[in-house]
Amino acid sequence: MLELYRAVLSKGGEVSTSKENKKLLNVALSPMSITLALAVVSGGSAGNTLTEIIDVLRLPTNLAAAHSSLTFLRRNLLGGPTSASTSDSAAAAKVQIATGLWVTDRLPLKKEYEDHVALYEARVVPADFVGAASQVREEINRWVSNQTSGKIQQVVPEGLLREASVFVLVNALYFKGSWQEVFCKRYTAPGNFMIPAKGGGLETVAYCNGADQNKNRPLNTKYKIA
Repeated sequence: MLELYRAVLSKGGEVSTSKENKKLLNVALSPMSITLALAVVSGGSAGNTLTEIIDVLRLPTNLAAAHSSLTFLRRNLLGGPTSASTSDSAAAAKVQIATGLWVTDRLPLKKEYEDHVALYEARVVPADFVGAASQVREEINRWVSNQTSGKIQQVVPEGLLREASVFVLVNALYFKGSWQEVFCKRYTAPGNFMIPAKGGGLETVAYCNGADQNKNRPLNTKYKIA
């Protein structure tokens, strides 16, 4: 997964230097999210497509065992002490990873694939890209907003879906955690922070002021997990 992450990060760094792709300067890449999303797709793949997914994810030849391990890993990550199910939810970090697949209603979904998607607690939805592309777009964006507690309002822009669209694969990642060691309030003040993805627009965020003589400092900030 780390090799896949590095490849995506490297490619993202290359294209984000162009004016057309400045929005890529403000992204979060999750190896686990990429793996789970492709694992969901693999259940409905065959031939060269399946071979490439297996090669990228470095899955063993026993795919049933691979999916069993991945679903166990997912449950352990989201159902363990870092999930919202923790009793002390105010102190614990919250991690949520959700995968959704919208498939053209011109292609009937097989029961076997629906069962495969259910293993990952994902969702697969028949979509009318021909007559109701706008409604499908709104549905996807609404789903993403719900999965990210409203932090991501839009992932599918207007005009992206067309009559020729076959499927849309979406993975939503949400994380919220409290620092084990918080910044002192008296040294924290609001300041302007420039966001490249918003065309250089400014947002007001909390800044912690300080001075360093050696011009460097090791960082090891940790989140509360219980």
